[in-house]
Order: sequence, then structure tokens, then C-alpha cells
Amino acid sequence: CVLKAEQDVTPKETKPDEYVVLLHRANNNSTLTIEQVQRLFLGKERSFPDGSKAVPINLRYGSSARKAFNRNVLNKNHAQLKSYWVRQVFTGISRPPRELENDQEMIEWIKNNEMAIGYVDPSALSKTSNMEGIKVIKLEKPQSSGLFGSD
Repeated sequence: CVLKAEQDVTPKETKPDEYVVLLHRANNNSTLTIEQVQRLFLGKERSFPDGSKAVPINLRYGSSARKAFNRNVLNKNHAQLKSYWVRQVFTGISRPPRELENDQEMIEWIKNNEMAIGYVDPSALSKTSNMEGIKVIKLEKPQSSGLFGSD
């Protein structure tokens, strides 16, 4: 058995043309950092910065938006995420986010769930006739807070 060294998990610059992050219109958060979204989708946080409950939702495995999101926000590939969630579930720490089949399901889910956060391929926005109830948010790089970060 060969063990690989831990990869650098510092959030990388996002590529907004590969996915967009969505919230319900009623959500008070208008921007989030990459690290905040990473912590939500890895089960390390259960609330948005304003204290409201967060429910992260993934697209199905294999979608191009999910691959880009995993790579650019979570800094993990599919095998790394699968291993991560096996450990989290086995130890009772957390469960992986629910998965939806496609962009349209994601958009509908977020329209109907004020606590949801998800992502879609940007082309899905132009294919959706009714975006009422949805807002696209910008992910910001975290501000340096000195020598010590939080975890």
C-alpha cells in the first residue's frame, strides 16, 4: 500500500465559466468566500456566515460543472472525495450532500428551498425561463487574517 502526501488544499482561483454558485433569493448572503463554500460542501460547517442553516446540494457525479466545482472549490477529485466521505460517514461526523441529476433539478430545488446552496453549468441559466427565487453569487478569495487561520 502506497500512501501519498496530503495535497495542498488551499482554495484555488475559481473559473466562473465552468460553474456558477446559486442560492435562494431570500438568502441574506450575497457573497461567500471559496473557503466558506468549501467548508459547507465538506460538512465542516452547517450554517452560512449570517447564522442561517445551509443545505449544500451536489450535481450527480460525472457532470462537467461538478468536476470543475470539485477541482476549483473543494480541491479534490472524485476518488479523494469518495474516500473523504467514507471516513466522515464511518466515524459519524457528517454525511455527503444530496445529489441531483441535472442543472434543471438543481435550479428547481434551490427555488423551493431557502437554505439550499448549489451550483450549475452557466449555460443552464440561459435555458431557464423563470429564474425567480434564484440568485447567483460571486465566490471571493478569502482575506488574509494573519498568521493563524481557523479550522
